[in-house]
Parts: sequence; structure tokens; C-alpha cells
Amino acid sequence: MPKPNFVLEAITLLNENRTGSPYRSADQTILIDNFVETTRKSLAKFLNIKKSENLAFTFNATHGLNIIIKSVLKYGGHVVLSCFEHNAVLRPIHYMMHNGYDVNFSIINPEANGVFSSDAITSAIRPYTKLIVWNHASNVTGQISPIDLIVRIAKDKKNFNTPRLFSNGRHVEYRRM
Repeated sequence: MPKPNFVLEAITLLNENRTGSPYRSADQTILIDNFVETTRKSLAKFLNIKKSENLAFTFNATHGLNIIIKSVLKYGGHVVLSCFEHNAVLRPIHYMMHNGYDVNFSIINPEANGVFSSDAITSAIRPYTKLIVWNHASNVTGQISPIDLIVRIAKDKKNFNTPRLFSNGRHVEYRRM
């Protein structure tokens, strides 16, 4: 997918003027450290995240999802998924299931009217549920899930994740997550 010109310009500027790896000891990397931390703080403010250090950068969304899924389910557990999940979610879960991890999942489908039932979501959560992965806004179908409802249902769970790849334009209160 083509990137907007301002993104290409920023990446070019960074590559031309800020070489090196962040958080290393060389002088040049101090500039990169500052750039990374300024970006992290700006994004945290934009996304209404209280602590910018809770915002992690990954290579891409698939990489980020793999880190979350494989870390949280390292010792097994149950996952609740919407029926709209991307292969970036399904593949690591299937991999773990078929490679010795005690992992299983429940998939929630919407009602005939396209709305997800809070009862269906609630009843899918097991005592050993460790993760709820729910696509907030599908770039394929345009389906926008009731993320506030899902957050309320899952508020007692420590490991709640929802990819925001296609939904950052909508206001979501990230602090509640």
C-alpha cells in the first residue's frame, strides 16, 4: 500500500540524518533516542495513553501481535476471538496449539443482525482465559465492533488486547484498557 508523501519524507529524513540503533552508546544514537522518545510521547498523547513507556514499537502489526500472543500464552491458556480476526492472530495461536502448548480458543460470531451479543462474549470467557483479541474495525468488511462493551466485559482480565490498525480514526478511551 503506498505511503503518504509526508511519511516518505519523514522516513527519508530519518534515514539520511539519523543513522544508528537507538539506545546504544555512540553520539549519533543520542539523536535517535530523542527522536524515538519524542515520537513515543507524541503518540501516547494522541492515543490518550497515560504512560508513554507502555507504548511499544514493533516492525509491523504482525510482529506486535506475535509478541503479545506468544508471550501471554507461553504457559498455555484460552483466547477469545472475534470471527473477524486476521491470520496474524490465528497463525500463532494455531502454531502454539499444534506444537505442544496448552492453548485453545473460542470464536465469537455476531447475531443475525450483525451485532455481537454481550452474553456470547461473556460466556466464552473461561477461568483460564488469558487473552481477548478483537478486531475493532475490519478493513475487509467495514465491521466496527463494540469495543467499549468488550472492554467492560474484560475489565478484570489483565491481558486484553485489541489491534488498532484500522480504527485509530475513531475515538477510543485507551486509558480504560
